[in-house]
Amino acid sequence: MLVLLRITIGWHFLYQGLWKLDNPSFTSAGFLSQAKGPWADDFHALIPDYYGHERLDEKKLFAKWENLIERAKAKYSLTPEQQQRAAVALAAKKGLAQQFFVDNEEPLKNYFYDLNRWREAGKDPHFNGTEFHKKRVYDKEKSLLAQASPWLNQMDSWGAEIKADIWSTLTPEQRARGDLPVDEVSLAGMDQFITFTNIAIGLCLMVGLFTRFASFSGAVFLLSIVLSQPEWPGIYPPAPAAAGRSLVVTKEVVEMVAMFALAALPVGRWGGLDFFVHHLFVRRLFGKRDSR
Repeated sequence: MLVLLRITIGWHFLYQGLWKLDNPSFTSAGFLSQAKGPWADDFHALIPDYYGHERLDEKKLFAKWENLIERAKAKYSLTPEQQQRAAVALAAKKGLAQQFFVDNEEPLKNYFYDLNRWREAGKDPHFNGTEFHKKRVYDKEKSLLAQASPWLNQMDSWGAEIKADIWSTLTPEQRARGDLPVDEVSLAGMDQFITFTNIAIGLCLMVGLFTRFASFSGAVFLLSIVLSQPEWPGIYPPAPAAAGRSLVVTKEVVEMVAMFALAALPVGRWGGLDFFVHHLFVRRLFGKRDSR
């Protein structure tokens, strides 16, 4: 039964990884944005410029775009003509952005003022001690983020257009040097890490290879999910009705505990490739000193 448990969990991880690999639009941003509980801010911080403090500040936004131009110059050794075209593209987007900041000066001020006020209120145990106030703070923050979403999308769109304008001027030899550099941490690297980690853990568990390490790694991954969406008393919001009702012990907790248990047992040697690894390498190297 333990072997069946190992293979079953392995298939779950493998399928999750393959699904992410088969869906280029997969991003962990949606999951991270729904984080709640005492570690919510830590998970939100993994999303670049989650609240828009960089992109909705004119000076910081322009510095970011200028930095992109400088990185492109260094990476592609842009010719004077290409640099001129990049400067024209940058100036055009700066003009649009400047008009945006003029037209939305008051809404932006109100957004950041309200965001700071409600986030501070959420940390106040006296203000946030009841279910009503927790819901009020949570709903207000989500409403403010929804308000900022079209602004942020517009800034991202203009930034993408600057990159596209620069890319269009490059020669085939310059393009062969790779994509345009970015000046911020992207979720793309994390998304790829999650995808291939899920696949690796799933494969290892299914064939019984490096089972203890794979089980422990999978358990730690699930622990991060549990901490991002804790179903503990007093945590708001509760899980959607479609997900069922849980208290502390969710399906992720059950699978996590099972994986910690597999990490403590030699199940990879029972109908798995770890049997050969153990007898061909471990026993020869360590002999009786191996206590597994």
